[in-house]
Amino acid sequence: MGRRQRGRKRAARSARERSESQVHPGLSASRVTEYDGEPMPKGTWAITVSAARMSDGRTLLWHPPQAVAFSLAQAKLHRDRAVPKRRQIMGNLTARSDGDGYEPQNARAVLAVVADLWSAVLHAFAAIEAIANDSIDRLPESTVVRVGKKEVAQPDMVASLRVGEKLKKAVPLLNLPGIAGKNIAGTKAWERFLHLKELRDDLVHVKERGYSPSADVATAYDRLLLGHADTCARDAFDIVQAVRPGFLSTDAIEHLSRD
Repeated sequence: MGRRQRGRKRAARSARERSESQVHPGLSASRVTEYDGEPMPKGTWAITVSAARMSDGRTLLWHPPQAVAFSLAQAKLHRDRAVPKRRQIMGNLTARSDGDGYEPQNARAVLAVVADLWSAVLHAFAAIEAIANDSIDRLPESTVVRVGKKEVAQPDMVASLRVGEKLKKAVPLLNLPGIAGKNIAGTKAWERFLHLKELRDDLVHVKERGYSPSADVATAYDRLLLGHADTCARDAFDIVQAVRPGFLSTDAIEHLSRD
């Protein structure tokens, strides 16, 4: 008992002071220090409330997630849970009895890892599309972008443009006081976006039912086990930061950038 007590470490901040213990990083929330000129207690938050009419006529009031931060948080959750297990699995492969190769020791554990990595990739990509759509929603309705030979007006951009087109052509047009979109084409962030998009497309449009008879042709699921998705959550976070600097709250950044 005494040994266990000596090994414990005190938290750097109390539970009340740690933002992650109070507000989920995926919520649309901000710290409040005063209201109507009156100081508010430390740890006070203003959280967005959504209203929905239920079938019995009552009104449901709840705290909806902020699309970008929520998807980033979910990507990190699934990624953080899966990657250590993936590395453990791949580091403890056993030789097949037929001498034809190596295999994991626990098929169920492998499927759990694949499920988490699959979710991490899709949430990561959803965060990127969400930040692009948020930027488009803030553009004037008179805004027009040209894609090939056609022009796309702001009201049609979210539905008509591909994610890459949104990032290159629409997001950089956002230029409001304190809110500006950046063109990441040709940058490291763009390379990471292309990698994530390719992986996401492979997973959404699985070919040959996810099997490959050739060891030299990796399927979408093979790529998850081989580690191609290990950085997806961090990639999406860095892309969002590059596309819209200042969009994420400091509390969300603190959580999402934590290893």
